[in-house]
Amino acid sequence: MIYPSLNYDARLYLNDANGKPMPASFSRAGNASLCNAIGLLATAAAGAMRHDYAADGRYLGWLIEEQRSNLALHAAAADNAAWTKINTTITANATAAPDGTLAADKIVEASDVAQSHNLTQAIVFTAATYCFSVYLKAAGRNAAMVQLDSTTPSNAFFDLSAGTVGYIGSALASASITACGNAWYRCAVVGATAAATRSVRIAPASGTAHGSEIYNGDGSSGIHAWGAQVELGSFPSSYIATAGAMVTRAGDLFSLATAAFPFNPTEGSLLVHFDVAALGLLSGIARLHNASFGGIALYRGTGNLIALDINDGTPRGNVAGSLPLAAGEMVRVAVAWKQGDGALCINGGPVATFAPSAIPAGLDTLELGGGNWGTAPMGGHLRHAAYFPRRLGNAELQDLTRL
Repeated sequence: MIYPSLNYDARLYLNDANGKPMPASFSRAGNASLCNAIGLLATAAAGAMRHDYAADGRYLGWLIEEQRSNLALHAAAADNAAWTKINTTITANATAAPDGTLAADKIVEASDVAQSHNLTQAIVFTAATYCFSVYLKAAGRNAAMVQLDSTTPSNAFFDLSAGTVGYIGSALASASITACGNAWYRCAVVGATAAATRSVRIAPASGTAHGSEIYNGDGSSGIHAWGAQVELGSFPSSYIATAGAMVTRAGDLFSLATAAFPFNPTEGSLLVHFDVAALGLLSGIARLHNASFGGIALYRGTGNLIALDINDGTPRGNVAGSLPLAAGEMVRVAVAWKQGDGALCINGGPVATFAPSAIPAGLDTLELGGGNWGTAPMGGHLRHAAYFPRRLGNAELQDLTRL
C-alpha cells in the first residue's frame, strides 16, 4: 500500500490553538464566525482556522469561505433606527441569541385588523444576485416572511416550528431554512436585484401561504430576530456582525509549499473529503500550482460537475464527473495524474480516466479549498486532504473514496 506523504485530517487539530496543521500557511485578515461544539455561534480571530460544527454537534471540518460583505446595518439590533418599524414595536434583548448572549430582539405586532407587521431596512443594491438571511425564532407567531426586495415578489414564508419553507415568490431563485439550535432557524432568500435602493423586509406571519403576513395583530405576539445579513452571492455565508457601517469578512487562504513534504513532480494522487454550501457554482477545491499559476486543479464546475484540469499555459487534459450530493452533504473525491494516465473517482463510483499530454513543471504550492483559475474558494468545509507521491491504481481510488 502507498501511504500519503501529506495527511491532513481536520479532526486531529481540534485542540490546536490556531486549528491548523504545520507547516501549512493559513491567512484571513480579520475575525470570522463559526458554530462551536455546543451549537453556539462563536468568533475565530484573524489568522485562526475555523473548526465548524452543525447545530446538533456533528463536526463538519475547517470552514473555508470567500470574501463577503454584510450590507445590513445594526444586523443584531432591530431596535436601532436603521430599521424601520411598520405596525410593530421592538422589545430589545428579549431572549438569548444564537451566540448565547441576551441580545435577540422581539418583533411585536400591533393590535390591528388585516395588517402586515414589518421590520425593513433600505439597501443600495447593484444589478446582481443577492442573499438576504436572518436568524428567526417563534415568539407567539410560528411563521415568518422574509423578503429581499419589497417592490418585487421576492418573499418566502417559513414555518418556525416545523423548520420548513412554505410559499416562495416568483422573483426568488431559492429559499432555505437551517436549524441553528435552541429553536432558532436561519431563514434565507436568494434572487436577482435591480441597481436601485430597495428595502429588505422581515415580518411575523399567521401561516406559510402567500399573503399570510397580513392578519389581525393581537398586540403581543411576534417573532424573535437577530443577525440579519445582506450579501452578494447565491447562498448565505457565515454571519458577519455589523453596527453603523457595512463590514467585510476576508477570504480564507490555506496553502503550503511542496518543499515541506515529500513531493513527486511527475506523478501523484490527492484525496479530498469536503462539503459545499451551494451546488452548481464554479469554485475551487484544491490546486497544485507553480509561480505562473499553471498546474493541476480540482474544482467544481457549472452544472454540478467536479473536474480535474491540468494546464501550464497550454491545456494538457481534463476530466469531469457528476457530483452526487445535496448542499451540505459530505463527498470524497480522489484524483491521480502522470503523463498519459489520469483519473478521477467520486464516492467510490466509476473511475473517469483521461490522458494528460504533460505534467506542468515547477509545482511549488498546494492550495486546499482555494480557487481554480478564476474561480472562488470552496465555500464549504474541508474535512480531510491527503497527498500520495504516486499515481494510485483505479481500484485504490475507489477504496479511498467510499463513504
